[in-house]
Amino acid sequence: RVYAESAARGFLPDPGPLLRHAPPGGPYVRLDAGVEEGGVVPVYYDPMISKLSTWGRTREEAIVRMDRALSEYDIAGVETTIPF
Repeated sequence: RVYAESAARGFLPDPGPLLRHAPPGGPYVRLDAGVEEGGVVPVYYDPMISKLSTWGRTREEAIVRMDRALSEYDIAGVETTIPF
């Protein structure tokens, strides 16, 4: 799960405008997003941006694909849990 939260600040929500939301794609990657670029992560609701899933024949293969997907996920405007 990708949240608009700050790991450095104890995972406090970081609401605000989602200036850029360019999620990863490709085979074996699934993304279910609740917000779009230009939208707002609200103050009064859950700060979840999306659920990102990957698939592989083995756990190791799925982890490699998740690492790639997370490195390609481009979000600006709010701090996210992606670096964590």
